[in-house]
Amino acid sequence: MQARVTFDGACLHVSDPRVFRRGNRRFVRTLARELAAVPGVAGARFDLDGGSCAVVWADGCRGVEQAARSFAAAVAAATAGPPAVARAHAGQPATIVRGPRRILYAAAGGGCLMMTVVGAIVPGIPTVPFLLGASYFLARSSRTLHAGLLATPLCGRIVREWDAHRGLSRESKALLAGCTVAVVAATVAISGAEPIVIGVVGGVVTLSLVGIARIPSIP
Repeated sequence: MQARVTFDGACLHVSDPRVFRRGNRRFVRTLARELAAVPGVAGARFDLDGGSCAVVWADGCRGVEQAARSFAAAVAAATAGPPAVARAHAGQPATIVRGPRRILYAAAGGGCLMMTVVGAIVPGIPTVPFLLGASYFLARSSRTLHAGLLATPLCGRIVREWDAHRGLSRESKALLAGCTVAVVAATVAISGAEPIVIGVVGGVVTLSLVGIARIPSIP
C-alpha cells in the first residue's frame, strides 16, 4: 500500500496506515510536536484508526511545495531519534568510556554479540535486542569493533535502521526470517531429528517469526 497525499490550499492530507497506526504512537506524538513548531501551522489531526494525518495552516499556505517541505522537515526531525543518535548520524561518534567501565562495556558487547549468533541458530532466542545491545556497548568501548559490526551486511543494516527510525525495513525483516528458517532447516536436516522434535522446533520457529513480524516497520 502506497501513501496518498492531497492538498487543498489550507490543509495537507497524508494517508498511510503503515505510519499512522496505534503501534506507532511515540512517533506520532513526536511528529505532532515538530509540526506544532512549524511557522503558520494551526494544528495537526491524526486518525490512527484510519491511518491518516491532516496538517492545517492558520492563514492558508503559499503552495503545495511549502506544505511538502514543512511536512518533510517535521518527519525528518521526528525520526532523527534522541540527541546521541542524531550526533552519531551527523558523523560524531559516541563517547568512549574510560577505566574499568570500558572493559565491562567491551565484555558486555562481546556477550551480546555471542547471544546474537546463538539467537540466529537457536529458535526462540530473540536476535535483534542482543544485536542492538552489542552495538550500544561496542560503540562506547571500541570504535574499531563497532565499525566492524556496522560493516557487516545484515547486522550493520539492522543497527542503522533501528538507530534512525526505531524500526526495520521489510527487506531486513525478511532477511532475518529467512536466516532463521534456513539455519533451523539445515540443522534439522543434518541431525535427522524425530518428528516430535521437528514439531516442537517448528512451533518455536513460528513464534520467532511472529516476533520478527511484530517489530515496527519502516514505511
